[in-house]
Amino acid sequence: MKRDFFPRFVTLIALGLSMATVGAQELTATLFGRVTDPTGAVVPGVEVVVKNMDTGFSRSVRTDAEGNYVATYLPIGRYQLTVEAPGFKRFVRENIVLSVNDRVALNVTLQLGEIQETVTVTAEEVLVQQSPTISGLVSGRQMTELPLNNRNFVQLTYLVPGVSSALPSQVGFGGLSVISISVSGSRTSGINWLVDGGRNVDTGSNLTLFNYPSVDAVAEFRILTNVYSAEFGRNAGGVVNIITKSGTREFHGGVYHFLRNDVITAREPFRFTPPIVGRTSLKPPLRYNNFGWNIGGPVTLFGYNKSRDKTFFFFSQEFRRIREFTTPRTTVPTAAMRRGDFSGLPPIRDPRTGQPFPGNVIPSDRIDPNARIIVERLFPLPNAAAEGDPRFYRPTLPQPVN
Repeated sequence: MKRDFFPRFVTLIALGLSMATVGAQELTATLFGRVTDPTGAVVPGVEVVVKNMDTGFSRSVRTDAEGNYVATYLPIGRYQLTVEAPGFKRFVRENIVLSVNDRVALNVTLQLGEIQETVTVTAEEVLVQQSPTISGLVSGRQMTELPLNNRNFVQLTYLVPGVSSALPSQVGFGGLSVISISVSGSRTSGINWLVDGGRNVDTGSNLTLFNYPSVDAVAEFRILTNVYSAEFGRNAGGVVNIITKSGTREFHGGVYHFLRNDVITAREPFRFTPPIVGRTSLKPPLRYNNFGWNIGGPVTLFGYNKSRDKTFFFFSQEFRRIREFTTPRTTVPTAAMRRGDFSGLPPIRDPRTGQPFPGNVIPSDRIDPNARIIVERLFPLPNAAAEGDPRFYRPTLPQPVN
């Protein structure tokens, strides 16, 4: 009884986690085709085995009376196709790459011979997609090798034909980011974002994602731009279907840290004074740290899954620490203005007489003492007069992100 507890426990947890995505959008691929002999005649009842080359997961199906086979709900990855039938050589096709939402046709022609003989096909050939859906795929390799600002994978959606951005200069992250892409000219709020089949869109705005997976945790994503099936539903603009990584039969992991600071950044083109009193640099301070780790592999607790081909895990965690300052420009009263001297500005009229003050200077006895205190306490003196106006003031305001 104890020996069976852990497999049953894992099964129970898996069923519980899957309840939220029962009937959800396609996360997998389909491989199908027809098996024939050298004369072109169909071969019914043949066993066809599809095996994942990274995890060891396999699925066995048989051809029907028309020689057709269909292997459905295959997780993305590299596969090996094996076909065996009495009187024919064993057929093996390796490195069949299946991506999310793929529907791939692969026909097999068996050669006469003993079953102990094997015909292995290793040459690359273009697999025929049998889906009317118009889509574009962005692979995990593209995500890790192409330059990304803030390591935000959303930027790579622009690689797919028909996708454009309404905010080309904004690259945010997390809750600070607004997702504003258009697919085939649709409204920017008409895109459905999915992560492993679950909806990932804030329905209040339709422009914010709940979760931004790390680029090291995303296996690939596909953007469906037109003629996609009803299973996706809800949004007419398009679908971004994101699939996260799965562990393999071996343990793999990584640690990373990306750093940026003001040593290698350029100063603002119109800054002529340091942003902080006592600081000689014309650039505001910046400390940008983006770090994280990930690990994946088989679940092998308590002797379970000794063959490492049943249950896998992948865990990723990413952190972002930013110490950044912004230096907006505004206008404040100069020291002369605080004394009532507004010379150089348009005439100020005396509300009692309607006549301009002599020299455009308000007499000190006409300035309310309480108003003077408020101005002195709330408004700093200008510090950016060199930028073109003696009233300019540039504060340095921290903008920390954790």
